[in-house]
Amino acid sequence: MHSHLDISFVRFNDLTNHELYRIMQLRQEVFVVEQDCPYLDADGHDDLSFHLLGKIDGEIMAYLRIVPPGLRYEDPSIGRVITAINIREKGYGKKILKEAIQFVAKKYPNKQISISAQHRLKDYYHQLGFIEEGEIYLEDDIDHIKMKLLPEPSKAYFAKHYFQELGKFFAFGGLFLGAILVLFSFIEELDFASIDWVAKIEDKTISRERFELYLDSIDESRSSGLLDTDPAKILSRMIDEELLIRRAIDLGMLENNAQVRSVLIQKMIESILSEINTLEVSNQELESFYSSNQEFFLANPKISLETFKFSNYELAQESKQFLLEGKNDQALNLAENSAIRVPKGLLPATKVREYIGPTLTANALAMKPGTISDPIQIGKSYHLIILFDKSFDTPKPFESIVEQVKTEFIKQKRDALLQEYLANLRKWYDVTKSTDL
Repeated sequence: MHSHLDISFVRFNDLTNHELYRIMQLRQEVFVVEQDCPYLDADGHDDLSFHLLGKIDGEIMAYLRIVPPGLRYEDPSIGRVITAINIREKGYGKKILKEAIQFVAKKYPNKQISISAQHRLKDYYHQLGFIEEGEIYLEDDIDHIKMKLLPEPSKAYFAKHYFQELGKFFAFGGLFLGAILVLFSFIEELDFASIDWVAKIEDKTISRERFELYLDSIDESRSSGLLDTDPAKILSRMIDEELLIRRAIDLGMLENNAQVRSVLIQKMIESILSEINTLEVSNQELESFYSSNQEFFLANPKISLETFKFSNYELAQESKQFLLEGKNDQALNLAENSAIRVPKGLLPATKVREYIGPTLTANALAMKPGTISDPIQIGKSYHLIILFDKSFDTPKPFESIVEQVKTEFIKQKRDALLQEYLANLRKWYDVTKSTDL
């Protein structure tokens, strides 16, 4: 049973000395000590920000801050999101983020929210509606990506209030976003039901089944049920949406609009991984996974390594032989150039994972210092790991980290499933790479 989290929003000048001390303590525990990342936490924005305090039995156990527009970004932003280590994996992080999103929607209506998210957490923020904006960048030696959340009116159009905006359906912004959402659903369905249709736009039909689902949704959401005018309005709206979708495709938005492509790709990944979200994992499976990956669950594992990527097994094996013979230049000439290089020196395994992914990190943790791995296949590529050094520690007892083990188990399952799906896509579709790269 989860403890109750009391949430309040406080301006800087209204914080007590004890509250301010606890906030700084939490921020340093997580962002400096736990993530092993020295940086300037007191960045000059706290005195103008709103501070969310999540208290359990009077003690601050969760926290974030909301920076007003014009300070960090042109938009309001949310950052410094923390839950104390002993209350993690219980949903408190999402709870405070949802509260913060509602606060921003009321305080700064019609403003999008911008965040600088650690790249490894982008899927977590996707679940709250955030989408990527721009490319990955390094911030305090950690991969980050800017993400944004559209203002509440647009989100409402996406979700359960979809049908409550009928009176405003000629407002272009909301209608366009709604059209994009419908585009995704049309792409995902096989459209067998379109044999029985209620409208046709050139060669595209609107199926009776889909039309009736819309009507049923309205009927269930209204205490008074359907109005006589609703069917005609809904059909007209669906036709308008299909016309906008068709025009968006003609204008090349699927090819050229980064936001549309990003949301579409995310919807595909969510669809592929949906079965993992409901995966039931037994304690026996988790214990077996823990035993096979104990190195990953060390109290504070750190490793120093370098990785190389190759287009085929033979090149990887030849490069390894060069490395064993001390012919480093020849070995490097066979490897592909990589845009992401792991920083030198001992790094926490969690940070290394952000650079090379869970599969290579797990392999590295199982290696002995001073050794070179055999070629490791991921998708269609092969990788070599040179492990320079590794810190040793006592593994945490399984009983004390069951949730952490489960989280890691599911992450690796998700990664493997996605890689398998992408490998199959390469078999289903013809992919030709230019030789002039």
